Amino acid sequence: MTASHLLVFYDGHCALCQFWVQFLIRRDRHDRFRFAALQSPLAQRNGIAPTEDMTPDSVIVMKDQLMLTDSTAALTLLATLGGLWSFFRIFLLLPCALRDPVYRLIARYRYRWFGRTDTCYLPRPEWKHKFIEE
Repeated sequence: MTASHLLVFYDGHCALCQFWVQFLIRRDRHDRFRFAALQSPLAQRNGIAPTEDMTPDSVIVMKDQLMLTDSTAALTLLATLGGLWSFFRIFLLLPCALRDPVYRLIARYRYRWFGRTDTCYLPRPEWKHKFIEE
């Protein structure tokens, strides 16, 4: 992984999160993203893995030694795709106090609305290089 990559930590048991990982991969024309589950050893080493009794409630993006969470992380990922997706960058001008409640509402009910899996997502062989398993 290089400094130009964004490292995306996602809930490996969340069906919505798995959908978004695939969404990002399919549109990542410049190979900017790398992914790791919040349940992974890498997340544990970075101190961001949830405890056993805790449900992960945010995607976490590591960018230039910064940790982005909640709506800031999600909007940054979309804007990084480029093209028409760059439009989402405008929402970063809104204060987090306005953006994050919407993000947190979806995060709170995502298992109920979209489902939960018992296993983490296994990528297609051609996408394997985008996932950090260590």
